[in-house]
Amino acid sequence: MADGNISHALSQLRVRLSDLRVALQDDADQLDDQVRELYSELLDEFRDDPAALDEIRELGEAFSVAVERGDLPRAMVMRGSSRKPKC
Repeated sequence: MADGNISHALSQLRVRLSDLRVALQDDADQLDDQVRELYSELLDEFRDDPAALDEIRELGEAFSVAVERGDLPRAMVMRGSSRKPKC
């Protein structure tokens, strides 16, 4: 059943990434920091899953394209890990 949970989590991640891609590809007049916040949340949520992080980070190029179109400002706040290191 653990494989089923992983498969479901990966499926849900891909849906969320797809939604973000659509938002970033549209010439939206109302693109705002919410899409960046969602992206940051995904990075934080899946920080311990290298395969998921690879998929999430691929979306970074879409942010660059949106910035070049002028849909998003160049400034981006980078968040660090919210977890304290395990000793």
